[in-house]
Amino acid sequence: MLTLITFQFHKTCKTMLDDEEELAVSEEDFSMTSEPEEEEEKQLTLGQLILQNKAIQQEVQAKLALKKLENSVPDRITKLPPHSHAKHMLKTLWKDHVRLLNLSHYLHDCDCSGNQTVESKLVQDFEDRHATYLANEERLRQEKEAAKARAQARKEKRAAGSSNSDSDFGSDSEFNSDNDDEDASYNSGQTKSTARDSELNSEAAGEFKDKDAEEKDEKNIDVGGEGEEGHRDSDDDIEPPPDIPPITLAFVCNVIRDKKRLEGVQLDENPLGPKGTIELCKTLTTVSNLTMLNLSAVNAGLSGARALGDALRCSNLQRTMIHLIFGYNDIGPEGVQEIVVAVGRRCRSLETLRLHNNSIKSDGALIVARELLQCKALQVLDLGGNEIGDRGIEMIADYIGENSALKRVNLQNNLFTQRGAHSLIHMMHLIRQFPKGERLQRLSVVRCRRLKDETKTEMKEAAEHLDDFRLML
Repeated sequence: MLTLITFQFHKTCKTMLDDEEELAVSEEDFSMTSEPEEEEEKQLTLGQLILQNKAIQQEVQAKLALKKLENSVPDRITKLPPHSHAKHMLKTLWKDHVRLLNLSHYLHDCDCSGNQTVESKLVQDFEDRHATYLANEERLRQEKEAAKARAQARKEKRAAGSSNSDSDFGSDSEFNSDNDDEDASYNSGQTKSTARDSELNSEAAGEFKDKDAEEKDEKNIDVGGEGEEGHRDSDDDIEPPPDIPPITLAFVCNVIRDKKRLEGVQLDENPLGPKGTIELCKTLTTVSNLTMLNLSAVNAGLSGARALGDALRCSNLQRTMIHLIFGYNDIGPEGVQEIVVAVGRRCRSLETLRLHNNSIKSDGALIVARELLQCKALQVLDLGGNEIGDRGIEMIADYIGENSALKRVNLQNNLFTQRGAHSLIHMMHLIRQFPKGERLQRLSVVRCRRLKDETKTEMKEAAEHLDDFRLML
């Protein structure tokens, strides 16, 4: 009895424990504590897949079109002469693969005003002449095909006429042999021979006429053909293919604009004039990494110098410009002021400044010496051929003595005398106290015709006391 009770007690406890386990871990609790099931991927319909594929194709085509546009070159460049220096230069520059644009002496026969209207008119005129040429070529092609068709038709007609004439002659001979009446035969034979003669004469005339027309068509075919037979006579009214108009400054500006890799521009000895220089300077302000600019002998004048000064002050050129060459532009003291004020106050990285042969005289030299004191990186200064007198040379000598960064100074072909030379001698004695790497290394006073021999001797003696220094007299 006790054993039965104990068994029932154990059975009841087990049942209670099983119920508690079921309550402790229910389906709801299991779903909350376990990791969430991954959502099933949404199945796209056929229409959605087609639309998605179409959108991907459009995106790929847009990227390919953009890449093709970046690698394409305008016809203005591709139609230049194949061995032209400008063709290769402008082609690589258009793709922004060139660091130096060198078109020195190139634009003499071109429009250098920078006027975009002139450029557009030249291109439009070329397109009109090219369209006329293509229309004439198409007309000649159609005439050639028509002549061929006429010649073929005449050949077929002659072949058919010859076969018909053979059959007619056979029937006439048979008719004459079978005729029993001698008089009737004679009369009918005479009548038929007369008709036969007229028919033969008409056929011969038609044959000669067809032959002449065929020869004329063959001649037209030969004229419109290719190779030796297609050679056109010099009497032809058809014009040769039009030549592409010469590259203008306006188109060069279009190619230069916004180029990232372009670091140097050489357009020296091109007749840009004030207007062309102004347009070019506006374009150069869009170039982000320009370090060298050579605009010597471009007839810039005062307006061009002012435009260059504005470009140096108001763009990224004040941070990137290292070498600036602006000689032979007849800018005078006012023009040199526009440039050196911008250089001295903004272009702190400039190392080379060449303003030779600009007629700046002593007034311009005073401005140069005063404004360039703030340009601590300047190493090369060229003021040759500027008609500078003693007053200007004295200021330049003081500037050289205060600027230890200067390494080369060119004062050749100026008008100073013994007074200016003594200021240079004093400067040479002064810089002896500077270390070798921090003082002037070369000074040129060649062709200064107002210097006497005694003065030149004094300058040589002063230069002998300087190591690593070269005086050119």
